[in-house]
Amino acid sequence: MKKILLVEDDPEIVMLLHLHFSLPDYSLAVCSEGKEAIAKAVNDFYDLIILDRSLPDIDGVEVCKTLVSKKLNRPIIMLASGPDIDIVQALGAGADNYIAKPFSMLELQERVKALIRRADQIQMTQTDCGKEGQTDGSAIRKDGKRSNFQGPVNLS
Repeated sequence: MKKILLVEDDPEIVMLLHLHFSLPDYSLAVCSEGKEAIAKAVNDFYDLIILDRSLPDIDGVEVCKTLVSKKLNRPIIMLASGPDIDIVQALGAGADNYIAKPFSMLELQERVKALIRRADQIQMTQTDCGKEGQTDGSAIRKDGKRSNFQGPVNLS
């Protein structure tokens, strides 16, 4: 089950998203203010964050910047109903995607699936590679020649 943090202060949008993302595949946590969103994101693991641009206490772009600065490495989709500059600011703050209100629920669902799938692939790659690995003692170098060595290999 994938955990999604929804940060939205419009009760109608919360209800709509709750209906679409409370399926067996998803668990939806909801908060309506930026400070609460930051606390939840830092203290719990979420596979994805859906973040409204206009929140009552902190602008969504500032929340996004804060989450990115904390290196949580979670995909963020920004929701907003503003001019093109909102898109530029959201993406510049670290949002991975942006959807303008009103939005298609099917489009949002597909964007959520795609971002979670991509994050899972990255996580699997990082887990498979690790920071240190044991080897059989040989590897192919960039120049095509074989190198021989023994013991742990530090990849950092």
